[in-house]
Amino acid sequence: MFVNNNSPDDPSDIIREYSKHLNIDYIKIKENLFFTRGMNIGIRAALKLTPDIIGFMNSDMWCDLNMIEQIKLFFNKNPGVVALTPNIKDLEDTQSVFYPLKYSGVFGKSIPIKTTADSDTDFLTGASLFVRTEILKKTGLFYEPYIHGTEDFELCDKLRKEGTMKYIYSTNIHHQSIKAKKNKVSLELERLNSKNWYIYCLRNKPSNLILIKLALFKNIAGALMGNAIDKQRLLGKLDGFKETVFHLTNKNKYL
Repeated sequence: MFVNNNSPDDPSDIIREYSKHLNIDYIKIKENLFFTRGMNIGIRAALKLTPDIIGFMNSDMWCDLNMIEQIKLFFNKNPGVVALTPNIKDLEDTQSVFYPLKYSGVFGKSIPIKTTADSDTDFLTGASLFVRTEILKKTGLFYEPYIHGTEDFELCDKLRKEGTMKYIYSTNIHHQSIKAKKNKVSLELERLNSKNWYIYCLRNKPSNLILIKLALFKNIAGALMGNAIDKQRLLGKLDGFKETVFHLTNKNKYL
């Protein structure tokens, strides 16, 4: 399944080349529906094919040739595992890797577990995630109002209630990281992420209200001093506050 979320690039030639050997369903979306809606369109289409496992990857990911076989093997040997992510390496800097995370404390602080052994984890990135189909039908898909940012945290919170999540090292994903310049941060994306994070904290951990208030005051102070990023984050949090009741009570699983 290949979903083109209104990319300026045309992958048609590549799709035709690989379609000689693989059965590829190509979905082209006429407008950018952001991460969650674009992903959900592809996942819904894949669910109709009734596979045992559904995986999704971003376009800036490369995988080892043995990835599919290793993932299937791990799921078969570990029936209690509901979802997994292969080891993620930076494509350019192979020493830079993503570590499994465990949450700790009242606010759920994420602590990286620096290991090279298959590990339980509290979080799997939505950029490269493989889930048992029957579990995904229980949890629902990505929460679409989040648009971009925190949507994989929300999905993983639901997955953890169904079983164990694993970060495995028998195969690798290679991520082409984008080194964001300090002065080239998208203000609109900052605003969306701020808003999503604010709603996520309220929806999942009411105890995070203290943390939210501290962040809100920080952004107010930054906005008063003319910091454009803090101003956008402040606007995002205020927008998030308006929608909190809807998000707290919305039970739609986006299947």
